[in-house]
Amino acid sequence: MSEAELRGSIAADPDDVHVETDWTRAVVGLPPRKRGIHIRLDEDVLTWFRKMGKGYQTMINNVLRAFVESRSQTGSHLGDGKTRHAARRRGAAHRAMS
Repeated sequence: MSEAELRGSIAADPDDVHVETDWTRAVVGLPPRKRGIHIRLDEDVLTWFRKMGKGYQTMINNVLRAFVESRSQTGSHLGDGKTRHAARRRGAAHRAMS
């Protein structure tokens, strides 16, 4: 098969999307090391993630990472814990109404 025939065959392949790969968000290097911990989650939150199937713990990690990165970019953090305690009270109230 000639070079021209090979290129023609590739171009005609319906499974090849012919789209340039976007490397702008690529990360060079190894992912951060993970550490096993014990964490307590609200039952409904855990159930929701588990329904996503295999890899639900990675999804939880990704959600937490996105939260940390969003706070890092704005310079915001949880501060003195008032936000954390308010969220806990809202969660308790929500569970009590369920």
